[in-house]
Amino acid sequence: MILVLALCSIALSGCASSGNHSIKNETQESISYKIKKGETTKEDIVSMFGSPMATTLNSNADEQWIYTLSDTSIKGTTFIPIYGLFDGGADTKVKQLIINFKEDKVTKYLLSDSSLETRSGILN
Repeated sequence: MILVLALCSIALSGCASSGNHSIKNETQESISYKIKKGETTKEDIVSMFGSPMATTLNSNADEQWIYTLSDTSIKGTTFIPIYGLFDGGADTKVKQLIINFKEDKVTKYLLSDSSLETRSGILN
């Protein structure tokens, strides 16, 4: 019975991915090869990563482009009847690339990765 429940929870566990998939496999090293401060242009960035998810102005009135990718996996235990009421949730990984521009050239960039565990259930 426990084996059946375990197999069901694996089969029912869900994944969702949203955002800009062009940054999925990027690392600090790969980004440093692609983006050169003072050289790389907005057009170069669009050709590498597509359109940003958001644009804004930073405190220096420089334009800032933001690329975000979020992957969420729902824990299989969430779907187990009764047990899921006590121990469920999801794991989310977020990758974000923020690029600052002065006029048309990159002045600064930052690639960050973070993880978040969301717990649900009566005991959490």
